[in-house]
Amino acid sequence: MDAITSTLCLSLFFMAAGATGVNVALGKTAFQTSNYQDGAASRAVDGNTATNWLDGSCTHTRDSGEDNPTWWVDLGQSYGIDRLVIFNRRDCCAERLNPFNIHIGDSDQVSMNPKCGGDHHINVTQPSISVSCQGMEGRYVGIRLPGYSRTLTLCEVQVFSEGETGKSTGTWYNKPLNLTLVCLGCAAGIIAMGYYGYRRKHQRQQQVDPQD
Repeated sequence: MDAITSTLCLSLFFMAAGATGVNVALGKTAFQTSNYQDGAASRAVDGNTATNWLDGSCTHTRDSGEDNPTWWVDLGQSYGIDRLVIFNRRDCCAERLNPFNIHIGDSDQVSMNPKCGGDHHINVTQPSISVSCQGMEGRYVGIRLPGYSRTLTLCEVQVFSEGETGKSTGTWYNKPLNLTLVCLGCAAGIIAMGYYGYRRKHQRQQQVDPQD
């Protein structure tokens, strides 16, 4: 596309299409009741949603099974929780996750915290499940398999907060994003890339195709 050579003063508000919150669990400290091989609890909050064990992004508790295996994440502070998105293992054993419970609260003893709903079941033909937990608050979010001799594997757990609105993380600029742009007081056809807030440019600005 042609460059715009005139001096620009842009004030843009960007909103990512479909964005409804921030994953407050990403990169936080996670725990589980036991470990199998390299299936550490941290794998469920590493940002990798791959659902194959060999891809190295799934947790795993004791392979021989244990009673009420549990995984939980410390969010660092209490949040109002909107929903969880849980990615299940799909190359094997997808049915192991059913049924599962979600606990949210301020106790690091996960089973002492209130449940979000009752027993949840994932469709084993699908990679993930979204569970609404609106109205709940807590620092600790846990997933627990009720029952005897069970094994818990999670490939990613995303926790979306009601109070977080998607502020810049510092990695947004020049990233390909699907954006709805509202430009206040600038000429038609001028675009810029970004994720949140506004940018002001007083230098040469080049139009960019987000699909390139």
